[in-house]
Amino acid sequence: MADKCKGKIIIFIMCILAVVSVFLRKDTVRAADKDGYELIASNVRFNMYFNKETANIKFFDRMSNTEWTTFPEDWASDSMSKGSVRENIASHLMLEVYGKSDNLVVVNSYTQGVKKKQFSYKALDDGISITYNLKNVGINITIEFHLTNEGFRVVIPVSMIEETKDSIISNISILPFFFTGTKGEDGYLLVPDGSGMLVRFTDNYGLYRHVTKPVYGRYYGTSIPASRLVEENYMLPVYGVKNKDKGAFAIIEHPDARASITTGVAGFMYNRFRNYCTISYRERNEIAIKNNVGLETTYPRWSEAVSKDIAVSYYLLPKDRSDYSDMARIYQDYLVENKGLKKSVTKQAALDLTLIGSVKMRKSFLGFPVTMNVPLTTFKQAQTIITSLQNRGVENINIRYVGYNKNGYLDQWTENIKPAGKLGGKSGLKKLINFCKNNSVNLFLSGELIQVYNSGNGFKINKYAVRTISNAVLQVFNYSTITGNLLKGEGTRYLTSPAYYIKVFKNFIADLLKLSADSIAFEDVGSTIYSDYNKNNSIMRDEAKDYIQQALDIPGSIKNVMFTSGNDYVLGTATHLVNIPLYGSNSQITSEYVPFYQMVIHGYVNYSGKAMNYSSNRRYDLLKSIEYGANIHYIGIYEESSTLKNSKINYILSACYKDWIDEASDMYRKISIAYDSIYNKRMVDHYKLADNVYVTKYEGGISTIVNYNDYNYVIDDKITVNAMDFMIVEGGKF
Repeated sequence: MADKCKGKIIIFIMCILAVVSVFLRKDTVRAADKDGYELIASNVRFNMYFNKETANIKFFDRMSNTEWTTFPEDWASDSMSKGSVRENIASHLMLEVYGKSDNLVVVNSYTQGVKKKQFSYKALDDGISITYNLKNVGINITIEFHLTNEGFRVVIPVSMIEETKDSIISNISILPFFFTGTKGEDGYLLVPDGSGMLVRFTDNYGLYRHVTKPVYGRYYGTSIPASRLVEENYMLPVYGVKNKDKGAFAIIEHPDARASITTGVAGFMYNRFRNYCTISYRERNEIAIKNNVGLETTYPRWSEAVSKDIAVSYYLLPKDRSDYSDMARIYQDYLVENKGLKKSVTKQAALDLTLIGSVKMRKSFLGFPVTMNVPLTTFKQAQTIITSLQNRGVENINIRYVGYNKNGYLDQWTENIKPAGKLGGKSGLKKLINFCKNNSVNLFLSGELIQVYNSGNGFKINKYAVRTISNAVLQVFNYSTITGNLLKGEGTRYLTSPAYYIKVFKNFIADLLKLSADSIAFEDVGSTIYSDYNKNNSIMRDEAKDYIQQALDIPGSIKNVMFTSGNDYVLGTATHLVNIPLYGSNSQITSEYVPFYQMVIHGYVNYSGKAMNYSSNRRYDLLKSIEYGANIHYIGIYEESSTLKNSKINYILSACYKDWIDEASDMYRKISIAYDSIYNKRMVDHYKLADNVYVTKYEGGISTIVNYNDYNYVIDDKITVNAMDFMIVEGGKF
């Protein structure tokens, strides 16, 4: 009987396969014979076609009956552009190339390649390879398209890039008009600014043009910007588009640390919105040299070229799986499978508290101005603050302790841990560590290993500091929060060369283990990445990222690892993140901000936003934390807030714990209610229900509804969400 059943099952499967085979064959023939496209590759879901006249590539999803092309087929109808600018739309690549007179030209693969018949192609097992011979600038470059089960992967083999001695490639932009939409269409661009930014095709952006920002934050060492207004990093190397009945999502695989993302709006130069990445193939700067009569001549200086193949993966999304929520899930899965992201969250919400041990200040001694290290929170006082919180019902506390070393906060390396005697010394710190363990408090001793304000404690500026492209020691300055202008003087700091990361991190971790600590924090590692142009050992940003990941070899006895902010490259190590943006940079092309970043990490990593001390509307920011699934974060000291007046951290408001402890405890109780059954769950959806009313859904069917309006919001005459309040709802679609 069993054999007969087994035989019937086999016959049934064979019949299904035969039907599918006929279907696929029929579809392949149908699609391959139209519109001048020829079938070049196929897999279980997609067909890939190539137009040998235009070099356009078409992807057809047989499951959803949806098509994508690498550039719009109606590109020639763009009424706002003409000539080679319009032909950028029909290009796979745009290149910035410097000639022998150091003149910059921007060329594209259509104008100089396709249009002049200066390109060739060959079939690959899973796609096609196209070589553009751009003779007018002396460049040959190849781009490969590999079909995948989710879409396709672009690879630019660096070994096949050829430049004449008079041509130097600076930047390579990839598929500049693949992620596109026209004015008024139903759709948006997804940009990884801060928590996540949407640029809707239906909004009016006036005369604003476009935004280009580097992935992982500012470049150091090539130039000093004239101003530095408050901006959030692009913490993830991703971007996306949703356009009516379909979408697409891109992951910059390599070199993500040398990539930037450009987002352009329709109405300037083009009638089309666009989202694309650019790879800094070589970094460029100029140095000025004076002759003996004082005349300056500028000369270009170039970094090393990218040494590994450039790779970007594109995910093609059908209508029912093309929202930013779906894109977040794709990237979450990618991080789990490829970057070591793992579940490390607790089962209940926490209060994240940054405590400052000491800081240097200007004081008067015998009538003379002196700088001395002033205690703000001793090790014993830290215990007092923790006990006060627990007495108020705060059960789960994460302490990030900074400035506990002998020279205080924002001063020297903490490669070697030397607890400040004014705070209680080594014995006092050990007592605090044991106190926290006995009271189920996570105490994160933080390492200042990246940005260094003064030499000492192992740091020698001429040896360990990063150098600029002219081989001078790089200095990093502060900027006015009012004008954005550069401020030289106090706050000037140096950056540790990536060449020493492994040594410095290893020594810091070893000293931590000697204290029997089990939690560690890293300042700036998750937010600051840079090149070192030291002429004896140059290290580019992509290589610096590799050094960071090698240095983060955390022993098993360390159970918790915290970062201040969280660029992609630390997510495989992090158990806790603080200072995660719940907003963005307030760019003029912003339609709205969404919790894209939070959707990627929720249920995997514990996180909180910036300290509530900085908030001008704490009720609003509490609701934003609930909408975004974030813990509450405060920063504080034991001494009176006025103590900070003459310090470099005088910008911290209401710093004394007595000023905020009751408020923090109350906020903790509120988020504990909200997070009771969702804290360790993944976010599966997020959307606007009405103006200023948002829904965040979690696996298991529980949702939070947040109402930012000053009036109650009623859903289906059944559910009322009070003004400036939230509600937890189980099941249902709202």
